Amino acid sequence: MGKWTNEKSEQFARLLQESVESYLENKDDMSASDWAKSYLAQKLTDKAEQEIYKIAEDIVNAIKMQTESLQSLRNAEENGQSAEAWFTEETAFDDGSYGKQAMLLSAANDAFSEYDKNTENESASEVEVLDTDFSDDNWNKYSVKELAAKVVENATESALYTAFDVLSESYSALGVDAVTNSDNLIEALRSGASDGIKTAAACAVNIASETGILPDPLTAAASAFISGMSIEKVIQEIEIGDGVSVITNGIKAVQDTATATAAASIKMAKEQIGERAGLIVGGTIGSVFGPGGIIVGERIGAVVGIACGTEVCDLISAGINKLSNIAVNTVSKAVNVFKNLLTI
Repeated sequence: MGKWTNEKSEQFARLLQESVESYLENKDDMSASDWAKSYLAQKLTDKAEQEIYKIAEDIVNAIKMQTESLQSLRNAEENGQSAEAWFTEETAFDDGSYGKQAMLLSAANDAFSEYDKNTENESASEVEVLDTDFSDDNWNKYSVKELAAKVVENATESALYTAFDVLSESYSALGVDAVTNSDNLIEALRSGASDGIKTAAACAVNIASETGILPDPLTAAASAFISGMSIEKVIQEIEIGDGVSVITNGIKAVQDTATATAAASIKMAKEQIGERAGLIVGGTIGSVFGPGGIIVGERIGAVVGIACGTEVCDLISAGINKLSNIAVNTVSKAVNVFKNLLTI
């Protein structure tokens, strides 16, 4: 895995700020999808129009799927359904194949297991793959439910690694300031109409990936999922900082976003055939929830926070401090791994 440098960090921060500002300037005149196509075409001039449109569509569709999954999970929990039961239903195949569902759930758990090894998290649960034969004869609703519960456990545990900014000491070096349209940005974050901001962030991540600014490349979908998780975390930090939400609700919201993102990663791959679907799930989960994805997400949160201006940035800092008190014991073993990827 590559390392960040001062130069790459500053380039990425500027890309993020420019992307968010461009979206805010144009959001009343065009949809997020149209803006993404136009903006990516301006920045990735070496790519054909068809390829640009595909990247934009992948970003917008992934954010839409993530948002819909999160809302579906919240509705289910409000109606008394557990996250595990929801996740099992959400990742099921229309043809009722338990074997295909088990293959994708196992791929997700394998990716989380690799992440746990990288962070040397001794408390992390070991993945128990019940059977490597994914024919329907070897799987039933109970064994699949067990695999699904393990994915939820892994996703919610990983959310604690992003519950506060482990790299906050490096943010002063990013060289960005509040955006011109900071009021519109704050309104979008507070109102819940944040999918456009997520799209803008994801476009910046994708441009950074395509132009070699990121140490490791990311797919358009992974860029979108990372951006969505990061923006949702900023929203919770603001609400906790100004007292709108209590800490436990903020932690639960961050964990629900992680669960919904894992579900969206699996749903996105369901149209693929055989082993390719498992590779897509594993690659996406590894990119989004692994150390590299967490660092990108933390930088998105930092830049968006700064872009909101001093007053909201102070609220975010207060929210981060409160979240830190809850999550610090879980995160402490991972912090050194993340820092080893940096040179700042």
